[in-house]
Parts: sequence; structure tokens; C-alpha cells
Amino acid sequence: MRIAFFEVNEKEKNFFEENLKDKDLETFYFQEKLQDLKNLPDAQILCIFINSILNEENLSKFKNLKLVVTRSTGFDHIDIDYCKKNKILVSNVPDYGSDTVAEYTFGLMISLLRKIYFAIDRIKETGVFDFEGLEGVDLKGKTLGVIGTGKIGERVCRIAKCFGMNVLAHDLIKKDIGVIYKDYFDVLKEADILTFHVPATPDTYHLFNKNCLEIVKKGVYIVNTSRGSVIETEALILGLESGIIAGAALDVLEEEELLKEELEYLKNSEKVEKLKSLIENHLLMKHPNVLISPHNAFNSKEAKERILKTSLDNILSFLNNSPQNLI
Repeated sequence: MRIAFFEVNEKEKNFFEENLKDKDLETFYFQEKLQDLKNLPDAQILCIFINSILNEENLSKFKNLKLVVTRSTGFDHIDIDYCKKNKILVSNVPDYGSDTVAEYTFGLMISLLRKIYFAIDRIKETGVFDFEGLEGVDLKGKTLGVIGTGKIGERVCRIAKCFGMNVLAHDLIKKDIGVIYKDYFDVLKEADILTFHVPATPDTYHLFNKNCLEIVKKGVYIVNTSRGSVIETEALILGLESGIIAGAALDVLEEEELLKEELEYLKNSEKVEKLKSLIENHLLMKHPNVLISPHNAFNSKEAKERILKTSLDNILSFLNNSPQNLI
């Protein structure tokens, strides 16, 4: 059986090689994203990361494909309907780092509200040891609106309470975690800070949009460590420019993949919508009240070890005719 790994570094390659060496497998390893390669092996198993786009066009290249293993929790980069139609199994990593992402969320939140990053950056840039213009606001006593209380959102709620924050939450499934659940728009009205922890689905596309600017508190802060498509970029920019949104801390951007290949899109002026997204993302990156990190919330030593182990287990369970973590 053939298995192809994409977006793997040397350490990840060594991990899979060591743990699959006794299996009857022909393995292929690529550092590149799947869609960037022309000569692809006819593999029965694909092991990918979030930047490899498995749409119908790319999936149809593998005539004998049986299993897709994504080294992530999210799977919006995979055409699940096509896979189901063609009896291709898809497995993910359901929980590699709920605490990892929740901790990172608060790292961004504190850095934004207390202007920590701006303070450090100014000293590095100017060498001036001065706190003028760096006044921030406390977390204690603020109302945090948590949109989505899955595993990550639940952790965020628990951490927020340790900071002495008032926590409002919105989710279709309510948990007994000591927070007040409210309608989405009621949370928007009352929150000083909004943090998003929902998957990318048709229902969550542009969950925060221009209409929301008429509902939120003036001076609200926005944090997003979920998926870029959850927040309408144009709405975010309008909110920042008008002062409705005081600041934003983002680990994800709408159509963030364009930033990795922007030269190609700039050469093709016919792709107007793509160019618009690129410009909007650059406006956010340059905005003085915005913190952006490169989809990095998952990126801890411990979380990456769990991702590799679970992905390996997903492969081995399939080989043993007992597939697990299926979507």
C-alpha cells in the first residue's frame, strides 16, 4: 500500500519513518503542499496538513484513494462530500491541544489589551524606555463573550473566570461550566471582549459581519483563534476605522492562504476578489490596533507531539481494519 505525506519537515518525516518501518508500505514524503506538486504518487493513503487543499479536482487525481488523514482538528480544507460519495475515509485529530489554543488566546488577549507587544516593539525599534501612550485596560471585571464552547471555548471560559472576568457564552449546546449562555446577539451587545472558537462551516461563515457593528458595544475588542472565515474582514476594518472596534488580536485571517502565494495572485489581475482579500489582509496587518500571528495557536512542542501520535494511530488503526477518529 502507498502512503504520501505532505507538508512534513525532517523531524516529522523521521517520526513516521521510524514508526512505520515494519509495515508493508511504500512511503512518499513531501515538504510542499499537495496542490503545488505535479507528479503525485498513486497513493491509497494521504496524510496532509491544513494548507493542502483536497478539493474535488485534487482528490480525483488519486484513483485508488482509501483514506485521508489530516494532522489537524479542522477539516474545511477537505471536500468531505466528495470523499463520502467516493467511499474515501477521512480522519482528523479531535483534540490535540485545547489548552494549547486556549492559553494562546489569552496570550493574544492580554498582549492586545495591555499593549504588551506594542511596548516591546517600540523599545526594540526606538530604544526609548518610555510608557507614554501605552496605557491598557485590565481583564478583571470585563465581560468576555465566548462564541463557541467546545473543548477550546470551554477552556477559555475557565481561564477567564480565574482572571475575574464575567463570562457570557453562546453555543447551540449548553454545558454546565458556570457561565451564562445567551443568544448570540445578546452576547454581542454586552461583551467588552469577543473571542471566537467555532469551526468553519456554512453556518459560521461571516458570523461576525457588518450587521454586527450596529449591535456591539463601542470599543469592543475582538479575538479570533478559530478560522478566518468566521469574521468578515471588511466588517473588521470598518469597525476599526470607525472606533466601534478598539482593537483585534487575530491568529487567523480570511483567505490567509493568499498571503503565502500573493505574488501569483498579483500577476493575475483577473482574480479581483482574491486581490481584494489580499489588500484587506494587508490593511489589517498594518493597522496600529491589530495584532496578527500566523495561525500559530496550535504550535507548541506538546501539541505537535500529540498531533503526530494521533495521526500515526489513525493510520495504524486503518491498516488494522479498525479506522478511528472518522469525520
